[in-house]
Amino acid sequence: MTYWRKLHNWIGLLIGLQVLAWISGGVIMSAIPIEMVRGKHLLLEQSSVGSAKQISADFQSDLSRWQKMEWVRRLDKSVIKLSGFDHSSSFIDPTTGAALARLTGSEAEQVARNRYLGKGKVVAVQLLEQIPAEASRLSPPVYSVQFDDWINTTFYVQPDSGEIKTVRSDLWRVYDFFWMLHIMDYEERENFNNPLVIVVSVTALIFTMTGFVLLYFSFIKPQTRIIWRAARQRRGK
Repeated sequence: MTYWRKLHNWIGLLIGLQVLAWISGGVIMSAIPIEMVRGKHLLLEQSSVGSAKQISADFQSDLSRWQKMEWVRRLDKSVIKLSGFDHSSSFIDPTTGAALARLTGSEAEQVARNRYLGKGKVVAVQLLEQIPAEASRLSPPVYSVQFDDWINTTFYVQPDSGEIKTVRSDLWRVYDFFWMLHIMDYEERENFNNPLVIVVSVTALIFTMTGFVLLYFSFIKPQTRIIWRAARQRRGK
């Protein structure tokens, strides 16, 4: 029995903190609506409406060499996004057919302010060549536009299209931290089938099973012996 108790105590010590992290993460992730985590409540939706009538005749004849054409909004204006067969993209003024220059920092700030629904002010605009971990799925370069609201919101603006690709805030950062603890992926924070979480989950199962074993030997079996002894004594009388 001593061996089983020691084993159970050591297993409990090893996985106790992780169980606490799982519970804490579950509370956080269920308490914060995912729309707020993704910043949708701070981002003004906009449509990208355009018409073939806006496209110059000379430019229309040149569209065949592109794989895909779509309308997007850029500085509150409908422009054309052309996607090539080599996965390249160009953004075109539909009336002239001219390629649009990359947004400046002040233009990226204007894009962010026009779409921002919060009460903060812009405090920093940076063109990033290295993408931070919180926006790791984006490709450089990208503008970060930071606001001084209570959750430190950051808009990530694509400099060619003017699209707001990602919204990050302290709500997302807290959520992401507990998500990392929850799935035990401390690097990429994406793989919830990683070996570590599997090992700890199996260990937690063993912990539970040994708990039932200890429950039997510490409580149920002694109580059974007492009952049997009492029954024998009554029969002896």
